[in-house]
Amino acid sequence: MYYDESTDSYVNENFEEMPGTGLMFGVPYLIDRDKYKSVLEKRHFHMRIKDADVVTFSMSSSEIGYVLFAFPKNSPEGSDDFYECFSFYNDDFETQDQRNEEFQKFMDEMADCVVGPSQTHCHDLKNELMRNIRENLEFISIIDEILYKK
Repeated sequence: MYYDESTDSYVNENFEEMPGTGLMFGVPYLIDRDKYKSVLEKRHFHMRIKDADVVTFSMSSSEIGYVLFAFPKNSPEGSDDFYECFSFYNDDFETQDQRNEEFQKFMDEMADCVVGPSQTHCHDLKNELMRNIRENLEFISIIDEILYKK
């Protein structure tokens, strides 16, 4: 995790492990929508991803608590899907230990909703990363030309 000054919180890095789950942040995962809906209903969270069944997760933490995000990746055109935001703030629990325990339980429940990586979306992500590498190599080449111009 790294500190983000603009939000005064720590934010996960892409491909960093989601604590205790074996999953990774930023990876597009196919979810079992029925399990997902059940987890949210059990915890009284409002479900804002109505159509997508592929999501990426991210997280932030600060002195006041944790927030887990789920971003839809395959919403159909015209969908009202919106990202999910699940907060576990200190004020919602008697102790920080209780908050930590409940947050980890929730992370485990979210991980249990994951069927596996989305092959299509993982290939798209891989292609995007490869494009970024090529673009960065071009920038490095430009910098080298500027630095070593004779």
